[in-house]
Amino acid sequence: MVEFITGTIEQLGYVGVGLLMLVETLIPPIPSELIMPLVGLAAARGELNHAGATGAAIAGATAGASFWYHLARLFGPDRLRTLADRHGRLLGLSGQAIDRPAAWFARHGGWTIFVARILPGMRVYISIPAGLTGMTLPRFLAFTAAGFSVWYGLLGAAGYALGLNIALVGEALTRAAPWLWATLAAIVAWRLMRGRRGVRATS
Repeated sequence: MVEFITGTIEQLGYVGVGLLMLVETLIPPIPSELIMPLVGLAAARGELNHAGATGAAIAGATAGASFWYHLARLFGPDRLRTLADRHGRLLGLSGQAIDRPAAWFARHGGWTIFVARILPGMRVYISIPAGLTGMTLPRFLAFTAAGFSVWYGLLGAAGYALGLNIALVGEALTRAAPWLWATLAAIVAWRLMRGRRGVRATS
């Protein structure tokens, strides 16, 4: 995964950063906690402008978050929950994944969007209750972009600072790559097994 991310950044530049973050907000197993420090490292090497790369990341992630927002508005709660239970296991989407952020959103309101952008798991699906409750698009985009700005800015800055020790960081990431792939495979396998158990339970 590390090689894929760095290769995408090197070949596509700002467009690659935006695409990576778009996918990150659509498919949770691709973590911003890995992508953005690598973006910061690329900026430290002079391959990207740090501010420009962060802006591309925010734009891509906000576009991905908007997909879930519009999907929720289009389908509504009952139809979306049925669709999630039948076809959403590869993305980790289920009725429970919809209900949990919806309950949090109901308790805390619009600021939930801002806070959830730094929380794994909640980061993606918090867009769904915003769409289901009819939050206006400008307000949703403002909270979303603000949350991503803080989180991606911090992660990118950390990677940029580590650029002074880039050789050491690169060696550590290379050693960690097999474990990252193993973790990703385990997550996908667990979701598939959970989806099959859910299908059996409802049949």
